Amino acid sequence: MIEKTVFYGFGGQGIISLGQIWAYCGMKEG
Repeated sequence: MIEKTVFYGFGGQGIISLGQIWAYCGMKEG
């Protein structure tokens, strides 16, 4: 779900994508 949101952000919503990527990176990094 998060991955899809990130992809969607890259596709059209850069602002939302930024927040999602930050959260995604934070979770992935640990």
